[in-house]
Amino acid sequence: MAKSIKRLIYFVLLACVSDLICGRLQYVVPEEMERGTFVGNIAEDLGLSIGEMSFRKFRLVSDDGKQLLKVNMENGILVVNERIDREILCGRSATCSLSQDIAVDNPLEMHRVDVEILDVNDNSPRFLESRYTLQISELTAAGALFPLESAHDADVGTNAVNSYEISTNKHFGLKAHTRSDGSKIAELMLENPLDREQDSTFHLTLTAIDGGIPRKSDTAEIVITVLDVNDNAPVFDHQLYRVNALESLPKGSLILTLNAVDLDQGTNGEVRYYLTSHVSHRVRELFSLDSETGHIIVQGSLDYEEEKIYQLEVKAVDRGTPALAGRVEVLVELIDVNDNAPELKINSLSIEVSENATSGTVVAIISVMDRDSGENGQVQCRLPPYIPFKLQRSSHKQYSLVVSDTLNREISPFYNISISAWDAGLPSLSTNKTIHISISDINDNAPQFTQSLYNVFLMENNAVGASILAVTALDPDLGKNSKISYFLLDSFVHESSASGHFSVNSESGRIYALSSFDYEIQKQIKINVQARDDGTPSLTSTALVNIIILDQNDNAPVILSPLKDNSSIAIASNSALPGSLVTKIIATDADSGQNARLSYKLLEATDHSIFSVGYTSGEIRIMRNFREQDALRQKLVVLVNDNGQPSLSNTVSILFTVQGNVSENTFERKNKLRSPELFSDLNFLLIIILGSTSCIFLIIILLLATVKCQQDRNICCCYRQDISTGASRCRSVAKANLNYPDNVQTLPMRDSYEYTVCLSPESSKSDFLFLKPCHQTLLVDDINICDTDRGKQVIEAESFGETILEVRSKIRKNIGFKFGNAKNEDFQVTGLIRRVKRMEEITEAGRSQYIQINRRDRTAFWQIYNWVYSGTMAKSIRRLFYCVLLICVSDLICGRLQYVIPEEMGRGTFVGNIAEDLGLSIGEMSFRKFRLVSDDGKQLLKVNMENGILVVNERIDREILCGRSATCSLSQDIAVDNPLEMHRVDVEILDVNDNSPRFLESRYTLQISELTAAGALFPLESAHDADVGTNAVNSYEISTNKHFGLKAHTRSDGSKIAELILENPLDREQDSTFHLTLTAIDGGIPRKSGTAEIVITVLDVNDNAPVFDHQLYRVNALESLPKGSLILTLNAVDLDQGTNGEVRYYLTSHVSHRVRELFSLDSETGHIRVQGTLDYEAEKVYQLGIQAVDDGTPALVGRTEVLVELIDVNDNAPELKISSLSIEVREDVTSGTAIAIISVMDRDSGENGQVQCQLPPNIPFKLQRSSNKQYSLVITDTLNREISPFYNISISAWDAGSPPLSTNKTIHISVSDINDNAPQFTQSLYNVFLMENNAPGASIFAVTALDPDLGKNSEISYFLLGGFMHETGDFRVGSESGHIYALRSFDYEMQKNFQINVLAQDRGIPSLTSSTLVSIVILDQNDNIPVIVSPSNENSPFVIVPKSAHPGYLVTKVIATDADSGQNARLSYLLIEATDHSVFSVGFTSGEIRTMRKFNEQDALRQIIVILVSDNGQPSLSSKVSIQITVQENVTENTFEQKTKPRNPELFSDLNFVLIIVLGLTSCIFLLIILFLIFVKFKQDQNICCCMSRVCYYGQRNSTDAPQITAVPTANLNYLDSVQTLPIRESYNYTVCLSPESSKSDFLFLKPCHPKLPPEDINICDFER
Repeated sequence: MAKSIKRLIYFVLLACVSDLICGRLQYVVPEEMERGTFVGNIAEDLGLSIGEMSFRKFRLVSDDGKQLLKVNMENGILVVNERIDREILCGRSATCSLSQDIAVDNPLEMHRVDVEILDVNDNSPRFLESRYTLQISELTAAGALFPLESAHDADVGTNAVNSYEISTNKHFGLKAHTRSDGSKIAELMLENPLDREQDSTFHLTLTAIDGGIPRKSDTAEIVITVLDVNDNAPVFDHQLYRVNALESLPKGSLILTLNAVDLDQGTNGEVRYYLTSHVSHRVRELFSLDSETGHIIVQGSLDYEEEKIYQLEVKAVDRGTPALAGRVEVLVELIDVNDNAPELKINSLSIEVSENATSGTVVAIISVMDRDSGENGQVQCRLPPYIPFKLQRSSHKQYSLVVSDTLNREISPFYNISISAWDAGLPSLSTNKTIHISISDINDNAPQFTQSLYNVFLMENNAVGASILAVTALDPDLGKNSKISYFLLDSFVHESSASGHFSVNSESGRIYALSSFDYEIQKQIKINVQARDDGTPSLTSTALVNIIILDQNDNAPVILSPLKDNSSIAIASNSALPGSLVTKIIATDADSGQNARLSYKLLEATDHSIFSVGYTSGEIRIMRNFREQDALRQKLVVLVNDNGQPSLSNTVSILFTVQGNVSENTFERKNKLRSPELFSDLNFLLIIILGSTSCIFLIIILLLATVKCQQDRNICCCYRQDISTGASRCRSVAKANLNYPDNVQTLPMRDSYEYTVCLSPESSKSDFLFLKPCHQTLLVDDINICDTDRGKQVIEAESFGETILEVRSKIRKNIGFKFGNAKNEDFQVTGLIRRVKRMEEITEAGRSQYIQINRRDRTAFWQIYNWVYSGTMAKSIRRLFYCVLLICVSDLICGRLQYVIPEEMGRGTFVGNIAEDLGLSIGEMSFRKFRLVSDDGKQLLKVNMENGILVVNERIDREILCGRSATCSLSQDIAVDNPLEMHRVDVEILDVNDNSPRFLESRYTLQISELTAAGALFPLESAHDADVGTNAVNSYEISTNKHFGLKAHTRSDGSKIAELILENPLDREQDSTFHLTLTAIDGGIPRKSGTAEIVITVLDVNDNAPVFDHQLYRVNALESLPKGSLILTLNAVDLDQGTNGEVRYYLTSHVSHRVRELFSLDSETGHIRVQGTLDYEAEKVYQLGIQAVDDGTPALVGRTEVLVELIDVNDNAPELKISSLSIEVREDVTSGTAIAIISVMDRDSGENGQVQCQLPPNIPFKLQRSSNKQYSLVITDTLNREISPFYNISISAWDAGSPPLSTNKTIHISVSDINDNAPQFTQSLYNVFLMENNAPGASIFAVTALDPDLGKNSEISYFLLGGFMHETGDFRVGSESGHIYALRSFDYEMQKNFQINVLAQDRGIPSLTSSTLVSIVILDQNDNIPVIVSPSNENSPFVIVPKSAHPGYLVTKVIATDADSGQNARLSYLLIEATDHSVFSVGFTSGEIRTMRKFNEQDALRQIIVILVSDNGQPSLSSKVSIQITVQENVTENTFEQKTKPRNPELFSDLNFVLIIVLGLTSCIFLLIILFLIFVKFKQDQNICCCMSRVCYYGQRNSTDAPQITAVPTANLNYLDSVQTLPIRESYNYTVCLSPESSKSDFLFLKPCHPKLPPEDINICDFER
């Protein structure tokens, strides 16, 4: 035992000694201790006394500079210096220690102190936020877990968070987990299912509690929002909506606003409205449904007559997934309005009637119909007045158009009769239909020539066979009656038959000349032309043609005197005065008129200035007095021309002899032109300009005058006076009013519209369509609009037809007789039973029939009606026969026949004996032109004209003919002539089951959510059967299956629809698709069916959460993995489909921010990758919470844990710790001195943690190991600061890992200075160059001395050493800067250099000195101007030069000097002034003045030159000298005058001045005239008003008829029911001016109108009703 205790003592001692050897001390202290709290007696533990601690400079060294601990130097105790917070210092680390180094000198030692900090429970748990929100779907199953945010407690161990609690509630609880790092996390668990409609939000309190003493806690509010699931379908306010709407509602009118409510929230509760697939395309065109607001709006044209009730099936669909729908029916019942105008049906719209038709002839049968009912369906008709036709009522809805007056085709060849029909609705609607009646022609008009007398002007010498005239005869008849032939009647020309000289084309009426005529022989011819038509009998008329022969210029003039045969000689006296008659030329021409009008012209003359010839008289007269130089024999040639086209001429030659001498008189012109030199260029230019201006103005005036005359010639004036009487003939137009018959109100029409139109003669050929020259004869005051009398009684067909049916119904009730039981022989009427049965069906169906009856038969009916209702009903067959006969006859009275046949009958199938039913024989049918008239032109039926039987002409398909209508009938009209009658045939087409039900598509798809509850309905597409009634679709069937059934409905229109009903819930994971067969069966015999495939896709609901492959993933990873390295791939599977099965991966909220920085998780692939730098030394294990979330709504989550354990690698380089990184050492320190302690450490372990150190070679330092992880840096050699003032020693440390890692750390050692170096100048001799005239006191140079020492040892002062007194007194040196200053200004010319000594001394102890020599050289400056030595400048120098001096002759030389030196003394000479620069020159450098040329006579004898002498300095200085040079030898002086002496300006002559004034005034006058014409033109355009009646009229210039001018009245609107007259606003004025070329344009608005109808014959009146 003693041995064991001894061993234990040795072991403890060894452990203690190991710490001492390692220099490490360890203490323990709790956190949050007060300042000064005892930690340990560190002096005692280190074995140091209090005195040693101060002497050896005991100190604590902290890594981060913080001094949380300190040592009391008085007692050596380690105490707390600042409050220590373990959480701040070490965070979440399980252990926490504070490490510091202890350094002592003499010798240098380092010790490590580790103080462990113990944790206390000083922190409460804390949630990051006080409020957290969760969203949980109401479909989440019980047991689902939801992670909660963890609380954070800065304490560790048992002081950290220990447990969680949740506030009490019915739905949620907590489930806690302990993570691998020991931390607690909590998850919220759903214990009971949720229902959002009951509880949409929960507010819970989560409490986190730690395990410390005392226990501390914190709370956070958990707000849970229950997410809505689309589990409620929209519900409408009503099961059925009924609404009444007028059929006249305009587009956009609101019919109804639907409202459906969905209890769900958000998009699940947002409702949209749609029409179901059962709504027909036609209904969709008429109504629109706003999907957002539910507004049903009219978007088409409603028509009560087409459809009275519209059924709309509407579904309200929410926006949830899957969407749920609610359905409702909307019945829109239309209210009839008077929106259908009466319809007119005319057997033919184009009819031809002979003009000799007698009064009462039936022209057309007109049927009227109005689709409206009641008063809206009562129709009246009328014709316009004053036409030879009238309407006769043949039945209630049928009229006959008959001739009422004599017809005349030539006056009215056709009639466009507008038949008006209006109903009795409010407002009344009307229809107009125009029937075109052409009047056929008879030959009752003889041809009439356009003129009774034709005057033809025929030029003589005409071509034989050419046309000379075309006569025209008009026959108003048509066809052969109007075909005209032309003949020549017997007449004589030159006592011979006219047929020998003329011929006429029998068809065109063109007359041809068969011979050529001579005006000189015969001047006039008369012939008779006859026109004959081809009618039977033919009619004729004649016209006289007067042919006047016109003269042609075919004879040349003949000269009678003087004769042309002999040369004519005339004698003239030379003393004859101007104007004296010498002779006269007499000529004649055989032609007449202008062709015989002669003119005379002098063609040739010996002297044209002597004689003149009279232009029309032919007299030859003297123009001037004869002169001596004139020839005594003068020859004249005279030309005689006639005025024909072309002109013919003749010439005559006359020879004149001048007799006797006469005195020559010379006449001078008073206004003799002056010499042309007096006209200046300016005068000539002004005359040309003013003359040109006058000519241009004159041309413009002539052009304007021509245009104005042309316009005046072509203007269409409407107001012209009669040429014969001079009075204007105007006819006023009556005041126009509109009169309404039901009132006494009269409304005046608005004022007339005024048009001013100017049209050229060619405008009638243009395409201008509105205004045209119109020769109108229509008078407005002849127009009167009348209304027909409404007093005529109208039979109400509706009440009458109902009365007939009532009679038939009462007969049946009393006698119990079924009309269908009667036999044909009992009634003796073919088809009677068929019509009676049809009326019975109509009555039983509750429908009313409109029957028309003539006024003639109405009395008979009421007698039978009273007989039926009076007394007791006898049950005799006779009475029954009469009553039934009455009912049947009512059909005959109405002209209506009814037959019934099935559809699809073959061609030729018997329908009925229509001839027998109408009482017509076979012969009558052909004679009376029996025919069937179809509305649409199709002939589905035809009548066999051989037996009168109505048969099927083409296959009749009821579905094509009537569509879906319950009843189908084919209606055609029967027309017979002589007299004209119209009958109606109605053939009812019975439906047969010839069509099978058909679905629009063979395959339909449905999508149903797997969460859809049993009993849900889904509308199916209906089958369409073209048949109706029982032959239509009757039932639906579905193929056998476990989940779906059918539910059928009958709609209001009787059609069947089916809905699919879900009988058992669906599960997509078991059955995702169903293929069912839907069969539609009709009710016909045999039954037919159609099928369609229903493909049902079960939509997935997110009811499966993702599931990971493992509950916990473990993975090892090297801490050296680079960024982006894949660590693990997660995989979670979701059984759902589509987005519900798409999984995304996320880190849970429990993952710390530090872990999120190190690892990344790809949400799509589940890849966990390194994105930060992993460090085994910082954390060895990382825990990641992963959740897999699907994309469903609501999203479901699966969770797993991933543990990443790091594997250590050699990734930490050794760490060097130096007591001081910057050390100062004196350069005289001894070798072996320790200057720093270096500690080495490697965070790796094993070989990776073994570290070696070394220094670079060739430095005066080395490392000495003091322990395993500590080195000393000591000096090994002498230091020299000037050679190496500092050392940056790089200490290298590397570990033994593979590969090894190393660390370099640099320690900066500064060598402190001692004064061991004297100052040294940069140069031993300085040369300074100083410019003369320097500024006194300025620095001229700076000397510099350098001292390699530092501080005061290197601070230098400068001094001047003793020398020559004047030298040291002239300079001074700055003691600090070394600048040398010149104390005075120096002159280069006085002294050129200096030398001074400068001393440099440092401030070290002792101080050291050195000296240098400064040599100062003075530089020359250009400060002296040149001095001219010769010639002297005091007296004006005078030089004489001989005039005979040759070029280059030396005249004199300028001599100058300069006191400066070098370039400043280099002189140059320049001649700057001279009397004549061409005479003398100066040498640039020599100054010699020489002659440049010989002297001339004109050169001045006295020349003055000025010479400039300049040096070459900068700036240059100069002097000048003036020299007078006299040229010897006298010469005569010449005075030169200027060659270009200004001349006196020319004066304007009187003639120039007068011309300028005249031309200027002319231009002004012309300009004023043009301005005046423009003003007049604009005034005319504003005031043009064609004709007093404001109607534009065009009259031909040669017309002899006076224009008929009609005044346009003020228009009024007159209403008969009121006394009010409303004037229409003021007239509108239009001005239209058209050029003569306007007829060639394509302008399509104005057009010539040649009305066919004379307005005087039109009278429109309003008859009283």
